[in-house]
Amino acid sequence: MRMLGILFAVFVLCRAQSHFLPVPSLGCTYFDDTAAPQGRARDLGTCPYSSVCCPSSYESQIESKTDPISVALRGALTGSIPESCSAAIDSLACTVCAPDQSTYMTSFFDYHQLKLCPSFCDSLYNSCGQASVKSTIKSVAESFPSGNAFCSKLFSGLENIVVSIPKHEDNECFNPAKPACTAEDIGFSYTACVLGKYDLQFYWAHNNCTAGISLPKSKEDIACPVSCLAGSYLPLGEEECLECPAGTFSLGGGHRIVSFKPLPTRFMDFSTWCEDKNGNVIPTDQCEGWKGYNKLIDANIRGKASTSSILEATATLYNDGEIKFIAQIDAEKNWDVLVFKIDGVVQTLEPYAMLPTNYTFPVSAGYHTFRWEYVKDILLDVGLDTVWILEIEITNMLAHNNHCTECPEGYSSNAGATECYECPENTYAGSLGSATCSACNVISEYSKPGASSCTQREACVEADYYAWYTECRTDGKRTQKHSWIEPKICKGGVHLPADTTVACAPCNPGFYLEDGQCKACQEGWSSVAGSTQCVKCNAGTYAPKELIYDVFHTHPDGWKTGCSWGDCADGWILEGDYLSSGSHVESSVQVYFTLTVEITAEPFGYLSLEYDMFCSHICWFEIYDGESYLSGIWKEEQDTGLKKEGIQLTPGVHEITFNLIQIMGNATDETRIHKIKIEGVDKGGAETCRDCVAGTYSANAASSCTACPVGTFSGNHSASCTPCPANTFADSPQSEKCLPCGENTVTPSKQAECSTGGCLLRDTDGNVALDISDLGRDSIKSVLDGDYEYFVHPCTKMMAGPCTVLGKPTFACRRHILTQEVEDFGRVQGYELLLDGNAVLKFTQGDQPDLCGQGTQENPIPRTLQVTLICDETAGYGHLEVSNGNEEDTFPDNCSANFQWRTAHICNPCTPDDYSYIVGVCEGGVQPITYYWKEPKVCVGGVSLPLAKERACGALTCNPGQFLQYQVCKKCEENTYSVGNGQVYSVFTSDSIAPFQTTCGMHHVTTCTEWSLLDGRLISGIGNSTLTLQASFNYGQDSITFDYDVGGHGLFSFFVDNEPTPRLRLRTTISTESSFTTDVMPGQHTFKWVYYQETLPYPNARAGFVRLDRVRVVSVSNVLECSTCAPGLVPTETQDGCMECPPNHHPIDGACQFCPTNMWRLPGEGINECSPMEDCTKDDFLLTYPNVTLSSKNTFCGDGSSKHEVHVSYLPVTPRVCKGSVPSPESSNQCIPCPTGYLWSSEKCQPCLHGQYLTTVNVSGSQEPVCQDPPALHAPVYSRHFFDHKSLVTDAKLPHGWTTSCHGTCSNDGWVMTNHGVSTGNNFGTVTSVLQYEADLYLINNLPTYVSFMLEAGPPQGSKKRARTISGIEFFVGRRQQELSFDLDYKSPKLFHFGLGPNGLARGYGERKVNLTWVFSHSGGHAPHVTISEVSIIGTKGGVALQETPCPPGTSVSSSNGERYCEPCPVGTFGRDGKCYPCSGTQTSTLGSTTCSQCSTGTSLSSSGTCETTCVFNISTSMTWIDPSKDLDKSEVALSFDIRGIEQSVEWRDHTGNSYYFHINPCTRMSANTLCPTCNQTGEAYAYMQIGSDSSTPYELGNSVEFRTLSGLSEDGHSASGFMLAYSHGNHLPDHCRSVTTNINFVCSESSSQLQIESIPEDSANFGVGPPKDCIYRFKWGTSRACRRCLESDWTLVDGGCVNGWRQSFWMRSNPSELCVGSVPVSPEPVDCVSEHDVEVPILWGWVITISIIVILITVLVLPIVVFCKKRQLQNRYQALQERLNGGEEFDRL
Repeated sequence: MRMLGILFAVFVLCRAQSHFLPVPSLGCTYFDDTAAPQGRARDLGTCPYSSVCCPSSYESQIESKTDPISVALRGALTGSIPESCSAAIDSLACTVCAPDQSTYMTSFFDYHQLKLCPSFCDSLYNSCGQASVKSTIKSVAESFPSGNAFCSKLFSGLENIVVSIPKHEDNECFNPAKPACTAEDIGFSYTACVLGKYDLQFYWAHNNCTAGISLPKSKEDIACPVSCLAGSYLPLGEEECLECPAGTFSLGGGHRIVSFKPLPTRFMDFSTWCEDKNGNVIPTDQCEGWKGYNKLIDANIRGKASTSSILEATATLYNDGEIKFIAQIDAEKNWDVLVFKIDGVVQTLEPYAMLPTNYTFPVSAGYHTFRWEYVKDILLDVGLDTVWILEIEITNMLAHNNHCTECPEGYSSNAGATECYECPENTYAGSLGSATCSACNVISEYSKPGASSCTQREACVEADYYAWYTECRTDGKRTQKHSWIEPKICKGGVHLPADTTVACAPCNPGFYLEDGQCKACQEGWSSVAGSTQCVKCNAGTYAPKELIYDVFHTHPDGWKTGCSWGDCADGWILEGDYLSSGSHVESSVQVYFTLTVEITAEPFGYLSLEYDMFCSHICWFEIYDGESYLSGIWKEEQDTGLKKEGIQLTPGVHEITFNLIQIMGNATDETRIHKIKIEGVDKGGAETCRDCVAGTYSANAASSCTACPVGTFSGNHSASCTPCPANTFADSPQSEKCLPCGENTVTPSKQAECSTGGCLLRDTDGNVALDISDLGRDSIKSVLDGDYEYFVHPCTKMMAGPCTVLGKPTFACRRHILTQEVEDFGRVQGYELLLDGNAVLKFTQGDQPDLCGQGTQENPIPRTLQVTLICDETAGYGHLEVSNGNEEDTFPDNCSANFQWRTAHICNPCTPDDYSYIVGVCEGGVQPITYYWKEPKVCVGGVSLPLAKERACGALTCNPGQFLQYQVCKKCEENTYSVGNGQVYSVFTSDSIAPFQTTCGMHHVTTCTEWSLLDGRLISGIGNSTLTLQASFNYGQDSITFDYDVGGHGLFSFFVDNEPTPRLRLRTTISTESSFTTDVMPGQHTFKWVYYQETLPYPNARAGFVRLDRVRVVSVSNVLECSTCAPGLVPTETQDGCMECPPNHHPIDGACQFCPTNMWRLPGEGINECSPMEDCTKDDFLLTYPNVTLSSKNTFCGDGSSKHEVHVSYLPVTPRVCKGSVPSPESSNQCIPCPTGYLWSSEKCQPCLHGQYLTTVNVSGSQEPVCQDPPALHAPVYSRHFFDHKSLVTDAKLPHGWTTSCHGTCSNDGWVMTNHGVSTGNNFGTVTSVLQYEADLYLINNLPTYVSFMLEAGPPQGSKKRARTISGIEFFVGRRQQELSFDLDYKSPKLFHFGLGPNGLARGYGERKVNLTWVFSHSGGHAPHVTISEVSIIGTKGGVALQETPCPPGTSVSSSNGERYCEPCPVGTFGRDGKCYPCSGTQTSTLGSTTCSQCSTGTSLSSSGTCETTCVFNISTSMTWIDPSKDLDKSEVALSFDIRGIEQSVEWRDHTGNSYYFHINPCTRMSANTLCPTCNQTGEAYAYMQIGSDSSTPYELGNSVEFRTLSGLSEDGHSASGFMLAYSHGNHLPDHCRSVTTNINFVCSESSSQLQIESIPEDSANFGVGPPKDCIYRFKWGTSRACRRCLESDWTLVDGGCVNGWRQSFWMRSNPSELCVGSVPVSPEPVDCVSEHDVEVPILWGWVITISIIVILITVLVLPIVVFCKKRQLQNRYQALQERLNGGEEFDRL
């Protein structure tokens, strides 16, 4: 109510009259001040405030609306007055009753002037706009142009009131919508002090109020200047300072800020914002800057790296003064800092003030800017990560304070005070400006310090007192006493319990009770809490000395606690079972306690803590060691459960501080510490015996563990250290494990260093292959790369130089050029001998950053460095350089480096093995032989290259197994072979691939590599790699043959003389092996094998490759000598090549012999010897039940309670690699569980009835299997399960439907059965093993259909290590590869899940066969074995039902013969709520539809309910005709297209050469026909796709059709020549398609009908990877059938000449560019033209002569006129041009 505002103004002014503003007079102007203010009179219902000035009689007139103002104003209007207008008039009637009317009403002799605000008149005008004016009989809005005019007219009927309306709004006019003005709305200022005088001026601070009070008058000529001391003030307009009255204080011209919510605006102007590291302002929605609270302001940028939070204030000081503030920082020490600036100058602050710290800085007189900046760096958030400012004070801002500040509630002051003081306990100050604190009635009331009121004491309860105890006596007893918690705030109620005798408190852990005293256990012994004796620790454990606090009755020695700020009394509180931070009335507090401990244990001690937090807003609990932050937890508006914290402490004295900070909390916030444990001290005891950690050991009764010396290691709980095995080392004490020595090096056991073997690199037989000792005798080699310099010193660790700062000698390191920081890249040296005679030095075991490769903090991977040593006879000593000149190869990541070093110091002397020869073409019976060094040449000196020579040759050709000697073919010796007339390259035994040459070219990859050797075979490289061979053929029957296998994603092609061979251009994702032969003509030929490796389709996919083996060139030249087979191979029976020995055979004297007893060997090992067998385990035999079937009785059991006698047989897993006899068949009493999906019932295992599914129910607390019927509208989901723990194995054969194969050096025919599933078996060398299952699916659209299986990879059986092994697994659904990581990282069983449709849901309906294929690939060495188990296929045709599912929309629930299944709604119906309904009218649907639709243009509803097309399409369109004899004619015409009777096939080849055949009949659904003989296998569709020659897999590309016009058909007649047919749906879709659409654009063509492919989905060529996609196939069909039918307007009748007396007329196309088809109209009958012919010639010549004369006359008469007019026209244009250009030139002539 407005009256309340006025009374408040009176109150403020009354209080201010002594120290602020004069009180303006209040009076009743309208009543000539005869009615003095009556105080608070009764409320008038029509007035917004209580009556003060109006007499009772006048009040009655206002209520009855008969007062003069109401009568006059309402009398000016007529008719119905709007409610808002009536309310406004009522408020005007009340103006004479208001006590502040003198501010807007002025009295003269016989009238009163009422000043109305323009805004009020506008509001009144709008409110009364629809009311009628009596004088004009129009509305107010129509009668008056503005509110001012309306107000003036409205008051014209009053005799004693005149209205005044100012032009601009001010504070002294009437507007009840604004609040009444108070003293706070008045501003004041002193003028400049001139000659000892100044003036005091008052002004309105703003224009947001009206009336209330008037603006005081200014005061002039006041003596100045006057300065007042703190505790005094100078009243406005006075010249002497007065002492502040009691209850107030002043700073004598200064200003102190203790509350920051909101930010102060008086005396100082504050602003805040954030900036980034470059000084750019950050938007406030991302960073708002400092945030104010009641008692502090917070920097408020927690967690915002590289950000500054800025608080800035400006102030003017009257005289020199100071700025003081209290700040506290809790952040990353020395990195996140508080910066304080005065006018941009940085001031010196305490670098890290964890507790509130006072700062004071001098400030000169004048205007100043103060800035506080909290600056964060780019890393780490430590502690609270913030800065708080608790108080700001500036002195001498004025010469004096013009008023004293009142003390807040709960505080008081004496007269002349400079600050207020908190009321003590049990007193209070309930109002502002209290001079004293009043006492509470201590009997019934209490108060805490700083209280504004007293609180009633409640009855005492048990929570108001606590228990404490006396010292423990020798009898084990003590006295329990109780005391009130101080201060006591309760009365009456419970009494303190009486003293009682209780048992002594249990001793803390590590102590035991004896004679009433807790004594520490002796060293090496431990005890739990409450123990009376200690226990000795065993070897491998130790008893650490520790201090444990979990009972808090008294503070232990050396503890201290306190309160940094806020109402936290004495700090942390002892609560017996825990230590409490206390509950606090203040909203923000900080409490701490500190303990001092000395850690003596090596290498560190340990602090552990158990605590919980209860937080209502913002709380921060942190732990410090001195000024070093250790740990902390930040919580906002949530509670936390019990938390545990563990911190390492280094040896020495530590001052540990536990700090709790609470912001904006309440009395329920509390943090409790339940337990503190400190380990590693020199006093105390152990709670338990702890295991020694890995790397340490202990004997019995040890108080600590001893670190293992170098050369040894230990695991957890070790009583001694174990020497490092041979070829390992431990170069640090306390090693958890021994690290492996370098590859191919030998080191004895128990070593701290690895041997480098004198830098002699030996082969597998121990022979010296390379001597690199020279490389270790020279100085350290280095190479510079960007910011780093790398250093390498082979053979000898660097004891001096750049790497020594690491603390340990090393072979390789790198140093940062700027920071000089050094990182270890390998303190172990190993090597690998390359097949080309070079070597790779491998430096390993560098330091271990957190994220090297696949490393983690728990399992880091050390840095490594490799140097490829390359023999180069021209390089001398050589130097380090980047690998292959490619920095990406040299520095693949931050944790490894690969260099190369070309040097002559590793080259061996040359031998005959280092050169080869080429036999030339036989010419004239002579054949040249030329010798050459093998590339790369890896030798120096030694034998010389033989000179070229010749030999005799002729037409003689040797057979395989023979060689040519002196023109005679001789049989090869035993154990050798030959191809006779030709050359064979097979199982390469060195790193040289001569006479092949290789190159590479980058394509979609950042690098490429050439072909190389792997496991004796040629393998393609990375990217686009080419292998080339040149050969000369001499005879007529010449050929080249080679074996190959391909896999992964890529394209393999073979070229003869740069011409591709069509028969070998393939691309596949599933590995295949084959052989290829092609004939060649005699002469020189170049052969190229090109492999393009495609980009990996998904991470960790298998890289594409092709491998070549046994390249045989026939009819090159006769073999001059027979060859020896490579190790592990023997000649074939015809001695035309080599072959592998079968498993457990080895080659002896060129034949395969059985391995000796208890020895084994596998194909592909590359060695001749057999290996000793290990003893067989149960996994070496397959457990089978040969006589058990599902129909067997007394065999299976359900609950396991009964067992039956069953026969068990053991079959050895092949090939056998273990020794020991096969267990004999046996009989035993067993319980064989029922297979998956079967239920034990009627003493046998049987599946659920048709239509039911198997589930479990709770029976007496256990889950029991039962068969149940699905709910309504649900049906069972059938599945098949293989290789699970319930699978019944009767023999070693794979289950029905499973097949397997293997190619390469296989030890089995493929995958084999094991006790854990199906496994790849035991293999060596190059192996590709395929496992496949043909899944018989039954699809219902959107029902679950997926496959899951368990995959596990393990080490080889009897593992024989060998370098460069590559193993992996792939999985395919159909021909579509799934995203399964190729790398074998499945050391523990891992479950995989792949959908057999989009998102694991079926697409389409009906039966579908899908091949599931697993491909295992391995190259080089002993292959790991991969096991697949727990295979489940969901959505099969038949099987068992383990789940049910709701039938999806578009299906109905069908039940017959007890079966229950989801059946798709047939064509012509739609499905809803589990039922099918027929489509209405002319609508139709496809199989399984949820809706019906109209047949499209050109189709109609058939009797079968489907939309079928007649292939005759009639449409109407607007067309424009062009006829030379007519104007343009645009009309609506009907067009017709007829494509009946056409069908066609088209072939498409992808870039691999594979063929795809598309069969399309646009009018009729195809069954079997000449185009697609097998199309009836999948149903009937308009379009099919077949891949290659595989006629068994036609895919449907559309069985419903829609007619669409081509764009532009209706634009003009020139383009109205085509249309589109869109086909969709299909049951048998391609594997890569989720849905399919086939669009055929029919375009008009007068040529023969031709079907062309415009685009097909990109995955069509390889069926892609991952889930299927939406497919769109686009075709173009040019045919005359797509031309519109000709209309009558397309023809023009043309007269022919008169021939033999007859004239024949005929039809011609009006516009030949407009294509149309149709019959030519019938021409009219010929007419007689003989009579015309008789007179035609004379008449014709007459006309010719006449026309000629007319033309001549026209030419003679008209031409001069035209020339004259043209000349005048040119002259006029020229004159106009001259006038425009203001020119004076004229043309001489035109």
